[in-house]
Amino acid sequence: MRKIATLLCLLIGYSCFAQHHFQITENAKIIWQKIYEASVSINEYQEIILNSGKYKDIVITDDKITCWINECPILESHQNYSNMSIFARDSNIKGFATIQFKDGRYRVTIEQIQLIQKYDSSLSRKGEITLIEGPAINRKGVFNKMVEGNTLMIIEPLFAKMFEYKKPAHLSDEW
Repeated sequence: MRKIATLLCLLIGYSCFAQHHFQITENAKIIWQKIYEASVSINEYQEIILNSGKYKDIVITDDKITCWINECPILESHQNYSNMSIFARDSNIKGFATIQFKDGRYRVTIEQIQLIQKYDSSLSRKGEITLIEGPAINRKGVFNKMVEGNTLMIIEPLFAKMFEYKKPAHLSDEW
């Protein structure tokens, strides 16, 4: 009985840890979507988007911001994930983001996620663009287990951190 309880705890712990915000839509496209709880106005958030240099083609309306994420590395220079799929390890990433605002929260949706090849190789050329759906969705229309198990889990914090609201220092409540 103790072994079963231990195994159950491990499985529950792993499933809680291995969460990501990627979804496959009805038309077989991959999106990343997360809701943030934060009392931030669209005006406060737009200042960060406009001044960060991470986004382009920014459009601001009454209740949402849309923009393209500039090409950025998936891995930071100190990271080394040998079990990460080659398509992601040798690529930068970009996508189209929509940030929608409601009372006390905002939702970020990233779609048209693209991988841009960083190097020439026998499989692809530098600058070649691959939509993430190709390597990430298998023939059955679900996530490829290897990609879901490591690559998406590496991209997850990149997107989460990129859109997390942090009050600018000049707006701080501190004295």
